[in-house]
This record gives sequence, structure tokens and C-alpha cells, in this order.
Amino acid sequence: METKDILCRCVIRLKTSMWKDNKGLHLRKDLIFMKRLSLDYNILEDDASNIGADEVITRIDNLDKCKDGLYQAIACNMSRDYETGMIDDYDYTLIPWK
Repeated sequence: METKDILCRCVIRLKTSMWKDNKGLHLRKDLIFMKRLSLDYNILEDDASNIGADEVITRIDNLDKCKDGLYQAIACNMSRDYETGMIDDYDYTLIPWK
């Protein structure tokens, strides 16, 4: 596939932080949009604006298995409406960006 064939690309940086304070132990995962590496449509940003960050993050199927680094977010596990054939639901997966 050539570069001109790619319609959209959502590249993110996964960054994990862990720390301790007087209140307890903390774990934080950040998904930072890499705008210069991304092309056109950012599926995570658009869906988070429409349905909320909590819905988007819980639908990333391999987030717990990914180490810190650059990833491309893609839609997976798509289901289609029986009558119209339009995609009506999907999850996300992160694939390493090279």
C-alpha cells in the first residue's frame, strides 16, 4: 500500500506513570495524540468527543498488554446493522507504530 492510499491514521503515545504518596499507590496511563504523525481523521479523539473518554478507553482491547511507546489506533471487532449493513459498533486495538 502506498502512502497516498492511506485515508486516515491515528498515532498515539502510550505513557504509564506509577508513584506513591501519603494517600496510596497510583497508576496512570496517558494516551497522547501525535498530531504530526497522524493523518486526517483521529478516531479516538472524535469518538471521545462524542461518547466520552470512559467509553473509548474501556473499548481498547489490548491497552493493558501494551508497553509504553508509539502505537496506531485502529478499529476492530466491527459489527454491522442487519438491515442497512452500516457499521454500528466497534472496538479499538493498538498496533506498534514503526
